[in-house]
Amino acid sequence: MSEQMQIIILLFAFAFLIGFFITHFILKGAYKKRYEEKIDMLGEEEKKSANVYAEVVDKKKAYHSAYDKVHRLYSKQRQYYEDLHKEESVLIQQITSLEEDQKKYREKIAALSHQIREIKEENAKLSTELNSLHGLRDVIAKNETHINALQEQMLNKQQLTQTYGKDINEIKLLQKKLKQETSELSDKVTTLKQKLSDINQILKETESIYKDKIDHLIKENSELKIRALNYEYAVKEYQKVSGNHATRVTNPLIQKLFRMPASKTKEIDNIVHKNDHNRWIDKLVRKFFSKSNLTGEEI
Repeated sequence: MSEQMQIIILLFAFAFLIGFFITHFILKGAYKKRYEEKIDMLGEEEKKSANVYAEVVDKKKAYHSAYDKVHRLYSKQRQYYEDLHKEESVLIQQITSLEEDQKKYREKIAALSHQIREIKEENAKLSTELNSLHGLRDVIAKNETHINALQEQMLNKQQLTQTYGKDINEIKLLQKKLKQETSELSDKVTTLKQKLSDINQILKETESIYKDKIDHLIKENSELKIRALNYEYAVKEYQKVSGNHATRVTNPLIQKLFRMPASKTKEIDNIVHKNDHNRWIDKLVRKFFSKSNLTGEEI
């Protein structure tokens, strides 16, 4: 190989090396710039990720806070519902007991009414007999007047003649008989008066016993109405909180009490306290314990 050829090869090699180094430095600068841009981009993405993470943490805290609040509200509402359920059970037991007592009172009232009717019938009979005895008193008074007149006639006849002895004896016998009848009638009047006094005493005692039971029943009825209305108010308040998922009032007696007129108790008081006649018991029975009321048509 000639020397010129070697020089040309060396020049080509030298040019190749120079080109290689120039290309290397150019590419190195470009890669470095892209690497720095990539680092900046990753830094911004890291910042965005940090912000997103912070937002996620805040939302998670808000979620836990809301969850705790909802859980507390749910526990409170559940406790409120359990309390209402317990109160409803107590009210139902009290209402059942009151229904049994009311049934017993009605049976006693029916028995007392029957006794009172019998006593009134006997009282009417005794009053009729007493009226007839008053009529007999008038007859007795007339007989006594007649006896006095006969006695005067007897004295006159005794003074005039002894022939009227037979008439005088008959008059004495008639007088004795009339006095005996008068004594018997007086005893009968006394006995009838004693019977009337005993009957009036029985009526007063019966009326007193019946009145106490009626007052006690009215008091329990008023207390039950107040408890039922309080229960209704509690249910309505619970409906405001729980929406349409509240428990409905299905007990029949509570529904009857909610429909019961407020004037019912006033009518009972008016009949019991303002009517002093002995017939107030029958009026009360006819007013509130007739067949229609016993079936619950007016309650």
